[in-house]
Amino acid sequence: MNKLTGTQSNPNRRKAMGIHYTPPLLARFLADRLVGSMRQSGDGAIRILDPACGAGVLLEALLRSLEDAGRLRAYEVIGVEADKGVLSETRSRIERFEQVRCRLIPADFLDLVSSCRGQAELWATMVPDADFKDSFDIVIANPPYVRTQILGAEKAQRLASRYGLTGRVDLYHVFLVAVTQTIRPGGHLGIITSNRFLSTLAGTAIRGYLARNYEIEEMIDLGDTKLFEAAVLPAIFIGRRREECSRRRVQTQPRFMKIYAQPDADRLEDLRPASDILGILRQGQAGSYRTPEGVFRLTTGELLLGNDPKGVRSEEHTS
Repeated sequence: MNKLTGTQSNPNRRKAMGIHYTPPLLARFLADRLVGSMRQSGDGAIRILDPACGAGVLLEALLRSLEDAGRLRAYEVIGVEADKGVLSETRSRIERFEQVRCRLIPADFLDLVSSCRGQAELWATMVPDADFKDSFDIVIANPPYVRTQILGAEKAQRLASRYGLTGRVDLYHVFLVAVTQTIRPGGHLGIITSNRFLSTLAGTAIRGYLARNYEIEEMIDLGDTKLFEAAVLPAIFIGRRREECSRRRVQTQPRFMKIYAQPDADRLEDLRPASDILGILRQGQAGSYRTPEGVFRLTTGELLLGNDPKGVRSEEHTS
């Protein structure tokens, strides 16, 4: 990997901005799950967006997964990144793929979306970006994780009002709504985000929003697996944007997995071997596994996600 500049080379700034770059193996895992859930599309060019693309690891993983699945053709890729110092590396990753037209935008994604929604504030002078006049077929993302306390109450309230959210709002809640507004009905979202919204009272509004706006394909709680450098407990969400007429329909229960470390591993018998944490998830069979990183417990079931303030419930299969 080339030497990085800007935010990526400044850990303190990254922490303050809630930025945790996606490890390549996790990026490919998400891309494979997303591509595996996608329906065949038409013959036209496919529009892809990463709203916080960093050095392009997620976009590269998605294009590679599409290529390996025999589904890479004419693609239009848009990457947005506030730290313009990393975009040269992003471009070098994307240019390896033929039939892909790429545009990288050094900007704040939320500002871009707001400008395309119309004048959000008095005296605003932002000009809507032409790339956001049309919706996207695929969005893949790992947005910043910034808590309300860091955002500040005034900014959090302003964002909540702009995007129709109630209660305490973390920045990734806003990203989930904002990216949804860019996806066409029937389009697909694969996103890595904090798992806090799954079980907290503050996540009630965003849980309801996701249930109303997506046919949820899969949710994976990655728990305390330490797949990121920072102490972030991540989750993966994969869904297909609902058609307008289907938003009140009850969908079939989506797949749900959660994986956490097992502290009492010495007393366990019949541990299954696995190459790593992502290898456990690929197997997808509930149980306890020994990996070089430690012992982990995988639980599988069906997700029950909605407006319940007590959070996510799942019908678990623990085998």
